Amino acid sequence: MKQSIVVSILLLTVTIIIISILNMISVPEYKVYDCSMAEFHPDYPTEVREECRKIRASKKYITI
Repeated sequence: MKQSIVVSILLLTVTIIIISILNMISVPEYKVYDCSMAEFHPDYPTEVREECRKIRASKKYITI
């Protein structure tokens, strides 16, 4: 009986710690798009497509 209570408390503690750690992890507030797929990918916003066109038109765009 005592052992099961101790195990339950330990599991609860570990669960609370894990949830706390996961809540502290921040999600980045930006997205990174691959310009090579911008023209045909349906999920890319129009602004991203236009910016990718500008980048490809400039000399700064390097394909690997």
